[in-house]
Amino acid sequence: MSENADNEKGNLVSMLMNPSKTLATWYLGIGLWGLFLAIMNMIGLVHPESRISWGNLLTFEMLGSSALGTKADAPFFVFGDLIFIAMCAGLIFLGIKALAADQEYMEDWFKGLVQSDSWKDLGGREDGNTNAVIGTWAIALGFGFYLVWGVLYMSWVDPGVYAVSIVGIGAGMALRNLADAEEDVE
Repeated sequence: MSENADNEKGNLVSMLMNPSKTLATWYLGIGLWGLFLAIMNMIGLVHPESRISWGNLLTFEMLGSSALGTKADAPFFVFGDLIFIAMCAGLIFLGIKALAADQEYMEDWFKGLVQSDSWKDLGGREDGNTNAVIGTWAIALGFGFYLVWGVLYMSWVDPGVYAVSIVGIGAGMALRNLADAEEDVE
């Protein structure tokens, strides 16, 4: 019985440490986003009045103090920043390592960021697939809302902004996947 549990645990650790290409892409995106937030926090631009304690934020304040401290008495760099940056760097490393294992895929992945068919869907589609067009616009508007709100109101970690953004991004991803599934059926 314990041998099966050890095998399952080993498989989970192996899956997380050697991610698939899809998981590697998520690792890279989340790692870069976290690194961006860590830098913005250190220079005091992540929130209009507060500095974030990443340890308290990620543990839902179980460590005892508040996740948001005032900017006036907050140091530029604390140990929690180092841990958070190391976690983000680890995700970036694992993502790049998995993507770089296949050089041809890595080149196609970078080209896909710029030359993706999804970008073309912002202008409409000749085949009339509105799911792809609406999905692409929903993703663009979700990310756009997050970026514009963050720049205008210096509120990069606001749960309300995340809630609004994720609706557009999630609905857009669902519609894009639906459009891809419809194309596969035809």
